[in-house]
Amino acid sequence: MLIAREGFAHFLRISLTKSNFLIMKKIFLFCASLALVGTMNAQLTNKKGAQILPESGDWAISVKADPFISFATNLVTGIAGVADPGSPVTFNQYQENQTLIFKKFTSNTTADRFIVNFGHTSNTSINSVSELDANGIIVANSFVDNKSRTRTTHVGLGYGKEFRKGAGRLQGYYGADGMIYLEGGSTTNSYGNDIVRTHESSRLLKSKNGLALGLGARGFLGAEYFFAPKMSLGAEFGYGLSVYSQGAGKSKNETWTAANGAGETNTDGTSRSMGFSMGFDQEIDGNTPFSHIAGAGMASLKLNLFF
Repeated sequence: MLIAREGFAHFLRISLTKSNFLIMKKIFLFCASLALVGTMNAQLTNKKGAQILPESGDWAISVKADPFISFATNLVTGIAGVADPGSPVTFNQYQENQTLIFKKFTSNTTADRFIVNFGHTSNTSINSVSELDANGIIVANSFVDNKSRTRTTHVGLGYGKEFRKGAGRLQGYYGADGMIYLEGGSTTNSYGNDIVRTHESSRLLKSKNGLALGLGARGFLGAEYFFAPKMSLGAEFGYGLSVYSQGAGKSKNETWTAANGAGETNTDGTSRSMGFSMGFDQEIDGNTPFSHIAGAGMASLKLNLFF
């Protein structure tokens, strides 16, 4: 102890008594305790020691929280008797324009973003009409169905970089994304009465939309609050630009003439479209990588899960 005290005194070029050395030792231990507490606060753990904030190497998935909130609200109001008794409590996630964002944290404050939006819809409408006999005369009390099915498929893919700020439960972030978007669709019709009986000159059998291609880039700003370890709710707000182009479609029609009878014709469309948009965005929508809403920004509420 004497050697240590003399060495310490020689280093500081001061003369330490035993009491002074003990005081300096207590000060050193106090500073070390403060540093340890600071480190624990920086790690931000809960009472059980679970890490609250994301760390380097973590993955995350971010989804739109609106359908979950709507479901919970409908469930609560339904139990409380506020909602219309005749309206069912439903989870309408399939009616939402849902975009998934996967994040890979390259450090505690930076992440790579991988964006996926895929959807397929198929709607069929049925219209009952009177049945016609071979002479085109209505058959009493007999009906047949005309059916029309519309299908749409889209896929959006993107990559971005995210930078985060904040040491507490409330985290801010910003960055940029790039996107590519593809969409196609078709409509198919079937008829209960043969065209020979309806004597229509032409009617649509099938139409195919031209392939739509969109490219976009956006900057974003957001914030999220960690209400539990590796779980947060947040809102994201962006501004971007996009260009898109849609090719010509095709159609197939059934025709009839008194001289030639029934037949089919295939027609290649000649109408193409392209456009440019710039503005605030919320989600992927339509033929463009981002839906731009002129004059007003919209922040989408998101649920974020880290693992």
